[in-house]
Amino acid sequence: MTINILNYSCLPNDRYHNVFHLREDHSGIPLNNDLEIHVMELTKLEEQAVPVSGGLINWLLFLKGVDKPNWEALTMNEPMLKKAMDALEFLSQDAATRMEYEARMKYLRDEVP
Repeated sequence: MTINILNYSCLPNDRYHNVFHLREDHSGIPLNNDLEIHVMELTKLEEQAVPVSGGLINWLLFLKGVDKPNWEALTMNEPMLKKAMDALEFLSQDAATRMEYEARMKYLRDEVP
């Protein structure tokens, strides 16, 4: 599976999330049923009220840069999104804090179980 999150439009449709599968040109048989290419175009997200249903749209609105006052609405049904927002705020504080965080993450990745 490949996930492409684009800040521009490249496909000639109005959908913000498109899924492609690889098929043989003549017979149409799939190369592999598990192989998918997802293309998500942030520019095609409608300028609409922030949804509270959760799911992909909430993550994409966050990545697109929805206004910070709307963050709470996005996280209502997406607890992991809240964690990502907290990490972003923490890392945005200053360079020293960011370096400490990166050192800690390196330690955790390098730690032998």
